Amino acid sequence: MIKKIGILISVVVLIVLITSAFLAYQLMPLNDFAGEKAFRVEQGESVRSITSRLEKERILRSAFAFRVFLYVSGISSRIIPGDYTFSSHASAPTIARSLAKGGVIEATITIPEGWSRNDIAAYVESKGIASQHEMLEATDAKRKRGLLSSFPFLTEFPETASLEGFLFPDTYKIFTSQQTKDIVYKSLYNFDAKVTAQMRKDIAVSGKTLFDTIILASIVEREVSNNADRRLVADIFYRRLQRGMPLQSDATISILTGKKNPQSSLADIAIDSPYNTYANKGLPPGPIANPGLSSIMAAIYPEKNPYWYFLSAPDGTTYFSKTYDEHLAKKRKYLK
Repeated sequence: MIKKIGILISVVVLIVLITSAFLAYQLMPLNDFAGEKAFRVEQGESVRSITSRLEKERILRSAFAFRVFLYVSGISSRIIPGDYTFSSHASAPTIARSLAKGGVIEATITIPEGWSRNDIAAYVESKGIASQHEMLEATDAKRKRGLLSSFPFLTEFPETASLEGFLFPDTYKIFTSQQTKDIVYKSLYNFDAKVTAQMRKDIAVSGKTLFDTIILASIVEREVSNNADRRLVADIFYRRLQRGMPLQSDATISILTGKKNPQSSLADIAIDSPYNTYANKGLPPGPIANPGLSSIMAAIYPEKNPYWYFLSAPDGTTYFSKTYDEHLAKKRKYLK
């Protein structure tokens, strides 16, 4: 008798475990579409209708599993009618919490070209969306590992690299139903769409990697503002790399000092850091900011030219020189 009870208990436990594992799987993100989908919950719409439509739209794996979760969690009675936007990486619990919060637009954020991760984090905090810590944590190297299945291009990057350089500058609508990581997903989806397959093919044909290309693009972004000048500067930097010269980019120094002044002092260029491109040859370990499309294009399609030096005057004009003496003369003239 005792043996039969033991067997029965084991069977029940096994059934519970299998059922729990099945339901857990059904609540995982479906990842069945790229980007986001709009979804409207009508006033007075039933839970069965809502969940059935979510499954039909391929936003959820299972309407049944979602209904069970809604009733067990108590959310079924707290769903707010309205318009929602769900990303492909959203799990059923995330969608449930969204439905309980409502789909009202919280804010519209704009990430300018050339902003760093730190700039974005400070801005997001100022908008009351998330703390700087949360935003930096959502874009660090550890969090990147969880994004590889959705963004295969990230697998090419060093394991220690953060998402700096790949948070594409643009304007994004942020909903109350969304969390910090959704800002990351939106910007990465945008990057993946803007940097086309042909552009990536051209990068490979040139013997470069996407990661190194974005590093250079980020430096170009912070060095010059004119699109035509960016292509010239990219070529200058590539030739310096080929010749084994230091890049000597004041933009890389400015991220170490925090100074807005583009001209580096002797003390600045003596800073011990792998991002000091005066003291170290080659590219820095990673991007220094998030470049816009024009800087990325400049890094992929640089314009050949005879110059080796350049400087940016206070009015934004870029002056190019073929020799160092010519460069020094222009510094004395334009950087008084």
